[in-house]
Amino acid sequence: MLAGGSVLDLGCHPGGWCQVALEASPGTRVVGLDPRPTAVPPGLRDRFTYVPGDAFDDAVRGQLAALCPGGYGTVLSDMCPALVGNARADVLASVRVATRALALATGGGAAGGPLLREGGNLVAKVLQGPGSDDVARAARPLFDRVRCFRPQATRGESREFFLVCLGRRALAAAPGGAGQPDR
Repeated sequence: MLAGGSVLDLGCHPGGWCQVALEASPGTRVVGLDPRPTAVPPGLRDRFTYVPGDAFDDAVRGQLAALCPGGYGTVLSDMCPALVGNARADVLASVRVATRALALATGGGAAGGPLLREGGNLVAKVLQGPGSDDVARAARPLFDRVRCFRPQATRGESREFFLVCLGRRALAAAPGGAGQPDR
């Protein structure tokens, strides 16, 4: 993230990633989306906008776009579905959530235009298991670099990793208005 940038934090509650983004880059503005109220420390509030809502609500997408008309420089997704304790179901739910973050960032699916500007970065939490590679596979043609990252601080038994997508590629207009990545 660069000073003066913009960050969209999907699943921002309780506010840890927002705070890190605001402290790391003094000029950065952060928009946080979550159904649960989220706050940041008083000294950072002037650069933080909380949007109550669900990332799967297409109406919220328009609200997020209006808050940063030029597109966000970074989209963070720490969203996690309600886990049910069934490994396969939990992974599939996680993949669904990460896929939605990818769609919002890049304009895929019914999400509308991209919220992430060209050259921007996406970081999304995913649970490792059958189907988790599908998110990385879907992201590869849309970004210059796509990596799976597991922080050292992650507990040994956790299946959590982060999909790190760097440098969103430009989209070329295709017949019918759908964008496809330039190659």
